[in-house]
Amino acid sequence: KKARKALQRAAKKAGKRLSPWARDVLRASAERAASIGRVHHRAAWFTTGMREIDCVFGEVGVPRGALILLRGRPGAGKTTLCLQLAATIAEVNQVDAVYASGSETRADLVRLAARIARLSTRTRIVAYDGLLDEEIDEILAMNPALLVVDSLQLVGPTEEDFGTGAAMCVALLRLSGYARLTNSCVIVIAHTDADGKIKQISDSDAARINYAIDVDATLDIVEQGADGSGPQLRRLSVSSKNRFGHVGASARLKMTERGFVEDSA
Repeated sequence: KKARKALQRAAKKAGKRLSPWARDVLRASAERAASIGRVHHRAAWFTTGMREIDCVFGEVGVPRGALILLRGRPGAGKTTLCLQLAATIAEVNQVDAVYASGSETRADLVRLAARIARLSTRTRIVAYDGLLDEEIDEILAMNPALLVVDSLQLVGPTEEDFGTGAAMCVALLRLSGYARLTNSCVIVIAHTDADGKIKQISDSDAARINYAIDVDATLDIVEQGADGSGPQLRRLSVSSKNRFGHVGASARLKMTERGFVEDSA
């Protein structure tokens, strides 16, 4: 309560002295501080159809009212996993899902999704040349119960802002507010370097990003065939933050031609 009041006072006192995006951050932070306690009392979950993935994200499923960051190196399978989750969650839970990409073409995503999952009319795939504020407005107006944003590095008020820490923080706070106000789930993909750090951000921005999210998940490459064929092992884990489950939870997954399946080994 003290944090909420302090943020509200700061937002009011700052007035026009701050840039619009900075005022938005303060207001969103105040709203977030006010809603954190309430979310746990009304939280529900989406089942993914895979028990181990459900346990990683929130013990019994993907939590509603949550902002999930899914980080990983290029080629780890983040797009494949999120497309599969969007299609499966929409079908199993009978809710609307939107996968929004700022880099891939819609035709490529539809082909991939059709190969790895059963697409229903409840799953919508949209693609843009970057995710500017106008595109985010359009996506949120669709009011999806599950939203996947691909990727964090391609969100911002202008193309010059793509990949900057400020643009990432503002985008995450905005998406967090949407998730909480609508009791939806938002999954944001983030590309990382070999050390697992989000590319091109400072330590202070990394701390702000950690504050904005509810679940910090990582998809790692465990084993990959020399020729790229056959099942390839991945590990989905939560190592630093999870408001809805256990930190340290992990799942071993096989990446096949039909998408991800649980590895029983």
